[in-house]
Amino acid sequence: MHRQQPDPCGPLVGPRWRLSRVLAVAFAAIPFVFGGLRALQTRTDFRYLVTALASLAAAVTIFRLGASFGRRAASPVPLWLLALSGATLFAGAVAFGLGATSSTAVWVVAFGFGLCVTASGALGLFGLPGRR
Repeated sequence: MHRQQPDPCGPLVGPRWRLSRVLAVAFAAIPFVFGGLRALQTRTDFRYLVTALASLAAAVTIFRLGASFGRRAASPVPLWLLALSGATLFAGAVAFGLGATSSTAVWVVAFGFGLCVTASGALGLFGLPGRR
C-alpha cells in the first residue's frame, strides 16, 4: 500500500494563508500602481516607481535579515517598526536624490510607500522559506 507523503507546506495552505498572501501582494503592489499611474500620466516622471522600488528593497532586506536571526535576537523594537522606519527613510533619501524639493510631499509619499511594503512584509510575504 502506498503511503501519502505529508504536505511540505503543512497547514499553512488553508484559506487564511491564501487570504494573507493575496493581501500581502496587494499591499506590495500599491506603491507600484501609484508610480505607474504617475509615469503614464507624465510619460517622463518615473521617480515614484524608483522610490517604490527603494522602499520595497529596504523592507525586504530588513524582514529577511530579521527572519534569518529568528528568535535568537531579542530586540526591544518590533521587526515591523524597523522595516517601516528603514523603508521610509530609504525611500525619502532616494526621492531627494532624484531631485524632489518638497520635503513634506517626499515624507508623506515615503511613509505611504513604507507603510504599504511593511504591511506586506508583516503579512509574511518576505519571510524565509520554512519560517512564519
